[in-house]
Amino acid sequence: MIDVNSINLNLLRFFIVTAESTSIAEAGEKLGYSHSTVSANISTLEKQFGVKLFARKPLKLTDVGKEIYETVKRGFMDIDFAMLIADSKNDIECGNLSIGCPSHIVEFYLMERIAEATKDYPNLKINLDTSYECENLIEAVKENKIDFAVLDRIPSQYEKDIEVKEIKRSDYIFVANEKITINDIKELENYKYVLAGEQRSNTIKLSKILKQYDVELDVRLRCRTNRAKNKCS
Repeated sequence: MIDVNSINLNLLRFFIVTAESTSIAEAGEKLGYSHSTVSANISTLEKQFGVKLFARKPLKLTDVGKEIYETVKRGFMDIDFAMLIADSKNDIECGNLSIGCPSHIVEFYLMERIAEATKDYPNLKINLDTSYECENLIEAVKENKIDFAVLDRIPSQYEKDIEVKEIKRSDYIFVANEKITINDIKELENYKYVLAGEQRSNTIKLSKILKQYDVELDVRLRCRTNRAKNKCS
């Protein structure tokens, strides 16, 4: 008997769709994920079960994989199992939530939302991963180490691997040590700046925008993290 409480339900969904497909690529098309993501999730599930679920080339279920498929398939059709899914999704009052978010977004956006959530749900336990690199947080989502991530950019190599929902849109924000009013974009040239590295995607985008207006910033210091940039400013 499979202990569904100990298995990530999303992995079981990947397993069922893959079992009903002729290839990993076909399963990826059905699920809306890349070949590598499907393969990685199946490997994770095999490690959790401690058995090989599929034989590759050609793709087919192993004998034990067939038995597990039948059990899991019945489980998804069973009302009790459906209730378990509903509870795991909706019982936020006393559940656990793992969020990945770069530190600068935590400081300027997420902390206020977390405060509201903990006020409304005092028994909710929240784990926060503030790794700086978006790539690390996306990998954590793919490996089911965190429930979701709040990011300010999606690296191009992951665009087809993950489901993205926009929660807030903002223009470029300049942080200063005193209030500054800008009436004309050329006035930006009157100040000294602390910016990210020249090869950062946001820096490249900003440079392209400023170039359209023939604006060149006086960059005195480049910092890797937004928190460091804010302190330097």
